[in-house]
Amino acid sequence: MAGMVFDYLENAAVRAMLVAGPSALQSEHVETASRMTTAKSVFDGAAYGLLLLFLILWAVRRRRGASRD
Repeated sequence: MAGMVFDYLENAAVRAMLVAGPSALQSEHVETASRMTTAKSVFDGAAYGLLLLFLILWAVRRRRGASRD
């Protein structure tokens, strides 16, 4: 969910840069968009990591339960 929020913020920052045009582009605009991209990547990576961890735990528990029968 947080990754989605940062994705929208990243899109808004890129839009602001495009609207401003090359003559009005400032380094702060680029830095803001870059921070949003990094935050999006961190939160998305964490979400996928947790998903993978829970799938592994589910598979291990299911296998242990099947071997007891």
